[in-house]
Amino acid sequence: MSEVAVKAVKEDTTLKKGMSFWQIWAFGVGSVVGDGLFIYLGQGVQTGGPVAILAVAFAGFMQMAIMLAMGELAVGMPSAGAMTFWCSKYLNRFCGLFAGMTFSVSWIVFGGSTSIALGTIMAYWAPIGGQAFATLFWAVIWWSVFAVLNIAGVSIASNVQLFLVVVLVGIMAVFGIAGVVHGLNMDNFTPFAPFGFKGFANTIPIACFAFMGAATICTCGNECRDPRDLGKSLFWASLTFIIVYCLAMVVVIGAVNWKDQSLDVSLFTLAAKTLWGPVGGTILNIAAWIAAATCLISGSLYTPSRVFFGMAEVGYMPKVFAKVNSRTRTPVRGLVIIWACGMILILAGAKWGASLVYTTLVNQGVVAWTLGWILAIIAGIKYRRKLRTQGVKDIKAHIGWKQPLYPVTPIIALASSVYLLYLCLNGVVAIVGMCIWLAAFCLYYWRIKTKVRAGELSEDVYF
Repeated sequence: MSEVAVKAVKEDTTLKKGMSFWQIWAFGVGSVVGDGLFIYLGQGVQTGGPVAILAVAFAGFMQMAIMLAMGELAVGMPSAGAMTFWCSKYLNRFCGLFAGMTFSVSWIVFGGSTSIALGTIMAYWAPIGGQAFATLFWAVIWWSVFAVLNIAGVSIASNVQLFLVVVLVGIMAVFGIAGVVHGLNMDNFTPFAPFGFKGFANTIPIACFAFMGAATICTCGNECRDPRDLGKSLFWASLTFIIVYCLAMVVVIGAVNWKDQSLDVSLFTLAAKTLWGPVGGTILNIAAWIAAATCLISGSLYTPSRVFFGMAEVGYMPKVFAKVNSRTRTPVRGLVIIWACGMILILAGAKWGASLVYTTLVNQGVVAWTLGWILAIIAGIKYRRKLRTQGVKDIKAHIGWKQPLYPVTPIIALASSVYLLYLCLNGVVAIVGMCIWLAAFCLYYWRIKTKVRAGELSEDVYF
């Protein structure tokens, strides 16, 4: 086979570079303004009361600092493996595998819970066979539809994502402005902090979960047209969801008595009904559906398939995850496996109760992601130091994007991450849960080390 033919075959069996800034931005925003905004908000308000507004703002800027702290790595070393690649190169293989696995597996787990949230929203319109069956039915249907969408191609998936996110942000902006103009019940804001500082602090992990999805942007490295768009998107996606969340929180609490709020009903639907009647409830329910849908498209399906693709290319995941369809240029087999895992989780959530699954998985997911992010932030600091030792004085000119307020940003990011871990690991159940999945990861890493010693994998591979 000629060199031209070999090159053509390789290009047809790898990921396609075609994502623009707005498509990447939509992946970040869509992964954030999702089920966390419309479902977990109820738990957050019940935990802290109206002071949850400040907790959401605080959590938002914490997450922005974390995202920006990873920005230079995303731009300077664009890769589908993202944290896996960075931590392996600047820390060690254990840290790289840990960061990649925790981020990806958590997204798959959240795919089950987010699908249940979407099913709950759909059951509001079409309660086929009753609330319980309808929730399960619609969760399965839409999880499958979005899997097919991802399989069809990144251009198709990202364009659908962009359209949905623009509609979602538009609805939420109109909702917020209209709510303020219409007038809010200020009595709902008193007492502002009924549970004191403890209520405020306990709300932060819930808010952080809702904000965590923006890191999906980092996994677009192999498919973005211009790596500089990754850094820009991390900033603008973060700013977008902070504004949307905080404005929405003010309107919701001002329209609905927080003592009546729960996980079972979208708070935005209740607030919209209070402000505009039944039509408003329908519109906001559409927004809630879009929010859950965008989380599934870019977060639970796209992100783990790309991280696993990067890991599988060098043998740290089964090769099936590295198989790219020559026509769609997507890792079809990997996506099918992720879809199957999500189906199992949907059934588990339906059997043991969405509320129980929600609260348990949120906490463990926040812990897993935060640990991985701490490693990625440290890798980013070492990357910056390496550039300095190489004589690079103008970071922006060298890689195309510069982290703002360095070294303040990574310091805030690390402090925020440590504080978040402290808040999450506040009970025996949380600690035991973490120990279980840590033990599972150590077994996985031991198997990788065994392959390295046997010569099946290279000791020098950095994804």
